[in-house]
Amino acid sequence: MTRAFLNANNSLSRPLLVLLLCIAGSCAGFAQATVTTLGGGPVSSGGPAFGDQDGDTLQQAQFHSPFGCALDRDGNLFVADRDNGGIRKLDLSRNRTSTVISGLNQPVAIAFDTSNNLFIANQGDGTLLEYDRFTSLSVVTTGLSAPPPITLSTSSILYVTELNGTIKRVNLVDRSSTVIATGLNQPQGIALMESGLLAVSESGNNSIRLINPDSGATIQRIGLGQPGFRDGYSTYAQFNQPCQLARAPSGNLVVADRGNHRVRIVTFDSMVTTLAGIDPSQWTSDLPGWEDGDTEYAEAREPAGIAVGPDGTVYVTELYYHLVRQISGCPLTPSSAGPGGSGAGTNLVLIAPVISPGSGYFPMGRTITVANLNTNAFFKVQLFYTTDGSEPTTNSLPVPLTNNAGSIAWTETARDLTSLQVNAFVDGASAGTNGQPAATNEIGVPRDTRAGIGATVVLPVVVDLRTNDQLRSLQFRVEVAPASLAVPPIPDRLYAVDMSTNDSNRIPGSAPFLPLAGSGGYTNWVPMTEHSNYSLTNNQGVVRRGVAISYLDQSGLRVNDFGIVAMLAVPIPDNASEGDQYAITVLYPSGTSDGRQTPVLLYAMPDRTITVTNIPYVVGDSAVAHWFNAGDFGNGNLNNNDVNNILYASLGQYVPLPFSDAFDAMDAFPSDSPGAVGGDGQIRFLDWNTILSRSLRIHVNRD
Repeated sequence: MTRAFLNANNSLSRPLLVLLLCIAGSCAGFAQATVTTLGGGPVSSGGPAFGDQDGDTLQQAQFHSPFGCALDRDGNLFVADRDNGGIRKLDLSRNRTSTVISGLNQPVAIAFDTSNNLFIANQGDGTLLEYDRFTSLSVVTTGLSAPPPITLSTSSILYVTELNGTIKRVNLVDRSSTVIATGLNQPQGIALMESGLLAVSESGNNSIRLINPDSGATIQRIGLGQPGFRDGYSTYAQFNQPCQLARAPSGNLVVADRGNHRVRIVTFDSMVTTLAGIDPSQWTSDLPGWEDGDTEYAEAREPAGIAVGPDGTVYVTELYYHLVRQISGCPLTPSSAGPGGSGAGTNLVLIAPVISPGSGYFPMGRTITVANLNTNAFFKVQLFYTTDGSEPTTNSLPVPLTNNAGSIAWTETARDLTSLQVNAFVDGASAGTNGQPAATNEIGVPRDTRAGIGATVVLPVVVDLRTNDQLRSLQFRVEVAPASLAVPPIPDRLYAVDMSTNDSNRIPGSAPFLPLAGSGGYTNWVPMTEHSNYSLTNNQGVVRRGVAISYLDQSGLRVNDFGIVAMLAVPIPDNASEGDQYAITVLYPSGTSDGRQTPVLLYAMPDRTITVTNIPYVVGDSAVAHWFNAGDFGNGNLNNNDVNNILYASLGQYVPLPFSDAFDAMDAFPSDSPGAVGGDGQIRFLDWNTILSRSLRIHVNRD
């Protein structure tokens, strides 16, 4: 027998402890786990299985329909003793049971918050109660439709299910409740998964739903939906009236499968396996359905409540014999069953994120889209990234995700995307991806841009080279053409800008920057051998402005991997209109790898577009500056870094290109006035002094 009864000498005998020895690697599934009765059932031969008795948990304690259970922060097990109307405390270290709360109306679910406050859901009157550690009572909410299983999040939020098929979110601060989902079929259990989703058992549908608590949408169904018993993948497995459930430290879901008389596990790869309980046709004990021991043979009957300890021990309440039982040796801790572990052969295989674009050099910045391909609903996958080629950790920059998609604002002027690495993390496991070298040799403007009416936009022409390729001489043309005859052509002054070592946005080749180890760029910023402007008109009358650029051998050009080969100043006409567009085209690129006659096959990048859009910026707001054009610098506020930028520029250091939006943002004196634009074309003491006063809010005019 599994329970100690009065023997012939009228003395109580202890149950036999079953010890299992398993050679490492030889045990399959959960054969290493052991089922032990903690308390409940008849205390004498022929006596009733139910009762209301405290004392020695194993030898004396009795329960009447023990239902929900939970562990407090001290490791004590609490049980909602439904038909006794009380909350029972099982001191596991002392084998003692005591009634701590009585007079309740059919309590069926309990939960503890991080402060050890106890929450109780009553089936009889539909109330949700809170008791603090001094057993002071407060009513959280009333009028719930029983039975109401509950689960707590870490943010003072409690989730509750109701028999009418509703799930509610209860704010424990202001006691307000919100319906987040309806239409469920007899929900009997609820648990909050690591991913933030709610796992809800639908007894009426013999399945488990994973639900988004924000939208109420069902993300995944586990179980075929027909009553029966079958392990396997989520769409193949079967349950029979699944009752309460709990999340294990490993992230797996533990289910009291009441109608199948088993405790089941749903692993993070959506496989359903059996932890304990055997087919009723194999029951052999004197009390059918109640047999302790190895989980390969142990019997269970009508499991209802589930709790999992931090060590992976599972606690189960069973209704038929009114028992509280323990399953120990379970592979349900992060080290044994989580990602990278070996528990039950259910390791989570992380998939590396996908980035787009996956290669290229973007000195004027680029939004990199990131896709998380790990859609496992059990775990919350987090993405972190670095931009210097180092391995990301969970202390690196995060990628916020919405529907498994996110973005990175790439602003590295001295690196290409080979320095970007993005890793997915779950419970210590990670999988990463990084930008790749160019697959083909390309030249062009790296992305579309915007420009204001009358502004002069600064655009780089970049080269992306395959690994081990280089350029020692180069020539190409660039043209800017209006999208239609209705769009005015740009003024006849498209030209290439000579960069200096003193510019505010220094780029590879602009001293003191030298090529980074393993990356591209110039050994020096070299002068062009020649550049000349021209204009062409096609048969439709569209005027194209162009510039021809060449670096011949004596120029000293040397590009490996990536680099900027021209900086273009593109003026936007004063008579342009918002929404007008201009196409930028690179034509006839060619080059050599030795400065003489060994050709390098170059492809022009796709045409890029300048869209006329007036982008406002705050005068003086230049930090953090990523490029020269409006929208590529500033954050809408004036701080110390803005003052520093203007101070240096006033001293002749790190001065932006004088025609650029960045220069205009620093040119703060004199201030704008009604009907007149401020600035005098200089950056000096008066400018940084003006911005200093504004940044300290001495002068509030920031226009």
